[in-house]
Amino acid sequence: EHINLENEIGYGSSVTVADGVYYIGGSSNPEADNDILFFSMENEKLTVKKVGELPFTLQNGVAVEKDGKLYIITGKQNGAASDKMFSYNLATGDVKELASFPGGPRTQAVGQILNGELYVFSGGTAVAYTDGYKYSFDTNTWTEVASVEIDGKGISLIGANSVKLNEKEMLVIGGFDKTVWDDANKNLGSLKGKKLAEYKAAYFGADPYEFNWNKNILIYNAEKDTWSTMGEITFDAPCGAGLSVIGNKVFSINGEIKPGIRTDRMYTGTILKK
Repeated sequence: EHINLENEIGYGSSVTVADGVYYIGGSSNPEADNDILFFSMENEKLTVKKVGELPFTLQNGVAVEKDGKLYIITGKQNGAASDKMFSYNLATGDVKELASFPGGPRTQAVGQILNGELYVFSGGTAVAYTDGYKYSFDTNTWTEVASVEIDGKGISLIGANSVKLNEKEMLVIGGFDKTVWDDANKNLGSLKGKKLAEYKAAYFGADPYEFNWNKNILIYNAEKDTWSTMGEITFDAPCGAGLSVIGNKVFSINGEIKPGIRTDRMYTGTILKK
């Protein structure tokens, strides 16, 4: 199926439910950057409908659905990195502000609902973060959980994507290297003239492997509060890729393989049961 949308979209947040996918914000048209769209199949045809809108624009945020409500956390809200969290009632359109994310304002974090609670990890602003927190829907409170770390080394998940494997585990692929991210933001924001031009030429001209993006296939277990790796992907680590799971198949779709360079490739992996 192929359809054309009324507005270009990108950098929004998608939430898969039983009968379709919600897509929130992420439009290059400022007037549509707060839209809530719903994609579904009707009479074997792909359809999209606007089902609501937020009182703020949204890009690169975390969103989940629970009990008929969308929850929107962090991201760029009204043009600035935010730590705010809101619920949107799909039946009534009511918006409610909830407890703020305790890690501070950030964009490009990853999150999933596991064991009935919301887990959010990493993201960044001028610096990359590796921390993690869980949110209780019952008490409207946040609690710190294990940071993203393998063998004692923190891993940034900026630009990574995640999928829920089961009630207690999520899988994550990709992520911008923390050292490279922090260094690039510092230099791009402070260098001037010839030095800035030279840095940009070297930075944007580097090969994908030089950016050291995360190639680990990461698993977070909410029951044990632990991170582990299933090994490494065999392709260039992506940022901003689509990630989907169908049965025991995981699909990584497009994304960047280095800053400013996107790929049209799609990969699939099979999760084998022990």
